Amino acid sequence: MLPYFKVGIDAYVAKWLDLRAGVVNEWTKRTYEPSDIQKRIYGSAETRTYLGAGVHWGNFHIDAIIDPDFVTNGPYFISGEPSDDKYNGLASRVSLLYKFD
Repeated sequence: MLPYFKVGIDAYVAKWLDLRAGVVNEWTKRTYEPSDIQKRIYGSAETRTYLGAGVHWGNFHIDAIIDPDFVTNGPYFISGEPSDDKYNGLASRVSLLYKFD
């Protein structure tokens, strides 16, 4: 994979909240070479978006990677189940940190 571009921002929203967002566009090249026919080369580009939030109160910190589908589709309050198979919940990774003095 070769990156076309990577763009990101880390924004201060409030004294206790930071937001992060980023976009990566990558180019992938695949070669298919069967023994009896000519070699074929395939290429494609893929764009991924990233969202994150950091919350901190004193020595306690929470950092999460937010699922972009949650932001565009929202939660499923009534059924509890999504209509598509890609739904991963609010956050795919969460870390908790408490700094002891």
